[in-house]
Amino acid sequence: MGQVLGRLLDEEGLANDVLLDVLRVVDDIDSDHNRGQIINVLIESGDLTERRLVDVLGLLDETGSEHEVAEALIRLARSQSLGSDAREAFIRVAEDLDSERQRDHSMAALARGSQRR
Repeated sequence: MGQVLGRLLDEEGLANDVLLDVLRVVDDIDSDHNRGQIINVLIESGDLTERRLVDVLGLLDETGSEHEVAEALIRLARSQSLGSDAREAFIRVAEDLDSERQRDHSMAALARGSQRR
């Protein structure tokens, strides 16, 4: 599923209407692994607007697998520039992680990403 979405985004780009459709589909996916794959494709597909970053972080907040959430947070911190709203949403999602290790890795990635920009 993630590969199909990746090809679609390569062909169509991240036009707002395409991205909104993708976000709606991801919201309905029950599998944390599939959800995580698609979220990672979105993160890696290019610069997301602040609003879309907050939307993606909201999807992560509804993902049950802490591993999938932490991996996506780390990828997001490394590849996207986060404004204040997205940064607050990132911190909220990271703080909800039960695993101290996953939480610490996510927050460290956020700090490193902030230093690079």
